[in-house]
Amino acid sequence: MNAHTELKLSDFGERLSRSDTGTVQLLEGMSKALLEPGRINLGMGAPPRPSPIPSIIKRAEIKTVHKTKHVDRHRYGRPEGWLPFLEIYARDVNEMFGCELEPEKNFAAFHGSSFTNSLILNTFTGPYRDFGLKAIINMPEYLGYQGQFLGGSENCVFSLYQKMRETGHNFFVFEPDLKKFRETLENPEIYLFVISNPNNPSTNVLTHEMLEKMVSDVVKMGKVALLDEAYGKPHPDLVYKNSSYEPILGKRVVIVNSASKCCMEGDRLSVGYSEDTEIMDVLKREITNSAFHAPKPPQALFKTLIESGDIIRIENHLREYCKRNLERAVRRFKKECKNSGSVLIHENQSSFYILMYPTDLPKEVTSHDVYKSLLADYGTIIVEGSGSFYGIPVNERSKELGYDALDLRRKCFRITVSPRPKILDQGMINVAQCLDGFYGTNA
Repeated sequence: MNAHTELKLSDFGERLSRSDTGTVQLLEGMSKALLEPGRINLGMGAPPRPSPIPSIIKRAEIKTVHKTKHVDRHRYGRPEGWLPFLEIYARDVNEMFGCELEPEKNFAAFHGSSFTNSLILNTFTGPYRDFGLKAIINMPEYLGYQGQFLGGSENCVFSLYQKMRETGHNFFVFEPDLKKFRETLENPEIYLFVISNPNNPSTNVLTHEMLEKMVSDVVKMGKVALLDEAYGKPHPDLVYKNSSYEPILGKRVVIVNSASKCCMEGDRLSVGYSEDTEIMDVLKREITNSAFHAPKPPQALFKTLIESGDIIRIENHLREYCKRNLERAVRRFKKECKNSGSVLIHENQSSFYILMYPTDLPKEVTSHDVYKSLLADYGTIIVEGSGSFYGIPVNERSKELGYDALDLRRKCFRITVSPRPKILDQGMINVAQCLDGFYGTNA
């Protein structure tokens, strides 16, 4: 029998297997919690499935099996993806945005947007010659980015807190600090700008003019921009405000869309595209070296949905359902929470999330305390907001921002409104009662 020896991990292995990232904590915690019956899941970022979406997808699956040759769907493919899928996706992008991108040169299919973004983050940040390449990210941002910087952990990220503008009735929106953004971008170590637009967790949607200003600054300085548009156009297009925005195309700009938010999250399919063929060639070689290519069956299904027009029907149903549920959830919360006047809510502009910031809570109370109480006492799951703040802050002073950035980071949390209305109602009642308990006014 061999003697027991300590398992040794490389630096890469240590970083990739970290257990303190937002994604690991979210999925592991949620998996354990959902094993117990009766839990109300206001945490997982999965889209709802109102009727008739399940039947639309089932019909498309049957059609795909009958229409597409079995051999073609299951044999090895090209690094950039299944060409018939890329052709029809490129058609939608070109028609919607008036461009002339080529499916083979400017597009690639990936194993889901989380994998795509991880690949891009590590391609353009980390050790480089005699210094490190770093990224600048607006906060709050997608918690899935945390821990993805394998070349230098959060030291690779300069986090730029956004200004908060209250819009009335306890609603607010985040707005980028353009002056501080430009100052930070001038740092020679900054090479990558990352933004999810529409934003997760806040649902914020930047106007086309604002995004164009930021990206043009990046491009002028010869740097790279990653636009994570998992909820954007052309698919899934879950945008309710500033919906006239368009992706910003150009040299050194990469855009990523996700099929997950079209009710295909288990299929792990995303699409990256760019005018910059040099970047796309690098990403295609990385796909080849790491995984050959993205799975073909999800691409075949998505192609069927686009061809038939069913993808538009799915997106229309999702937008209508999510908007109703977002409004319903806020109404229920404000009705039930005795301290709703102290809870700021980000204006709902896209997707199916609510970002809540309970101000005036006792200083020692954090969103982790709210999470634990909701789970233990109410059987309800939310997502702590702290996972959406990481890296090295460059502007967290209250005087610059007009609010206490540290307090926001410690106390905000995200809610998903995907559950059916009656379950969502009970979930929001639970959130209201839990917060009232922390405020000390629960009946």
